[in-house]
Amino acid sequence: MNKNANHPPLREAYTAKYNSARMNLLLVLAMTLVNVVILACGSDRYFLFSATIPYFLVTLGMLWTGKMPDEYYIDWPEAMPFFNSVVLVIMIVLAAIILGIYLCCFIFSNKNRVGWMLTAAIFFGIDTLGMILITGIGVDSLIDVLFHGWVLYYLISGTINGFRIKNLPEYEPEAANGEAIEVPYVDLTAPAAPLDDAAKADAPAEETAKEDNKES
Repeated sequence: MNKNANHPPLREAYTAKYNSARMNLLLVLAMTLVNVVILACGSDRYFLFSATIPYFLVTLGMLWTGKMPDEYYIDWPEAMPFFNSVVLVIMIVLAAIILGIYLCCFIFSNKNRVGWMLTAAIFFGIDTLGMILITGIGVDSLIDVLFHGWVLYYLISGTINGFRIKNLPEYEPEAANGEAIEVPYVDLTAPAAPLDDAAKADAPAEETAKEDNKES
């Protein structure tokens, strides 16, 4: 048996990396929601650690329906009319579905459900590719690209360490010769077994004998 694979600190290290990936996923979800709310309020401020595709969908919906500030329409073709507000609703719903998937990945990846962590890594990998296609890799987008790479690294690392945890054997204490020690199971919650009639009859006799010995 591999002692290192059966060592509790190794499991703790894997678990710490897995939980760190979950926290990064939660941060992405929170920052994306904040950015979408700021966009809906008419501001162009943007926080990092945000998913690009949901934000881009809402931006397109607002742009196509004339909801963006006037400076965005300086070069807008006069012959191109704005779409109905239904288009904005559709874009918001699509963005909400993507964010809902991220939220499910965070919630259900608890207790080392590594399949949900793998799903989050795949979706954020697609989001990273989408960001590169939308903005390219330049000076203006370099910081966003780096932060996307940071989050993607943690999600992939969390997936790998989640599978490592699943492959670890159950911890068993080992003796000095390397053999596992069998620890008997004792159910402390079970009620005490009642004394039978013979035991009850013997108990007073034993107590009387003890008292006689003390007096002598």
